[in-house]
Amino acid sequence: MSVSLWILFWWALFALSHTLIAEYRAAFINRLGKLGYSLFYNAVSFATFIPIVWLYIQNPHGGGLLYAPPPWLQTLGM
Repeated sequence: MSVSLWILFWWALFALSHTLIAEYRAAFINRLGKLGYSLFYNAVSFATFIPIVWLYIQNPHGGGLLYAPPPWLQTLGM
């Protein structure tokens, strides 16, 4: 699997975990308490964000450009 797909996978997992944890916030707080919820939320956040950062640092130019400025804008930059 390419690096771009791994980064996309981890970003999707990061977003999905935040969405689900926030959606069921009350249930998590009832079960874990406020401190437990906070620790759980932070643990999941770090567990899904650290691989994104690690992959990006290891492969800073793993793919092509997402956006190339139009030629008229490139001439302004000279």
